[in-house]
Amino acid sequence: MVRSVAELTRVAETTTPIYPSVPLARYLNTASKARDEGYTCYEQGDFESAYVYLLRFVTLVVKDLSRHPDWREPKLSNQRHQRKLFKDQALSAIAVAEDCKREIRAVEQTEVSVRRVEQQRSEEAARQAELAEQASEARRQAQAAQKAQHEVDR
Repeated sequence: MVRSVAELTRVAETTTPIYPSVPLARYLNTASKARDEGYTCYEQGDFESAYVYLLRFVTLVVKDLSRHPDWREPKLSNQRHQRKLFKDQALSAIAVAEDCKREIRAVEQTEVSVRRVEQQRSEEAARQAELAEQASEARRQAQAAQKAQHEVDR
């Protein structure tokens, strides 16, 4: 059973604690791993996992890293370049995560339709069983009535 987009979003949007004493590069490495895993899952058709990883990447880059001093005010030119690069990658990841969301919702709709058909079949089977039981009871009553009539006729 597929998890809902809302549930996956709650899982993905966990806040990462950001410590100024931890080098920015460590957080960028973590973000890169989440991004790479998200794209790998997407390519494999695992849209739920892809959505979670990509949303974690986006949340880290767009929201969480803003609390790190080297992200807010890069001291080195490569940090400025990395910040721009990661922000651009976050925009791309958002587009892919939206695609994942559409795929997940399509599967949700399919599952809802399948459950509806199964429910209808189950209800129909129950109705048929009830009708069969009623017919059987009617036959028993008719046979009993015939037997009673036969006894009276003797």
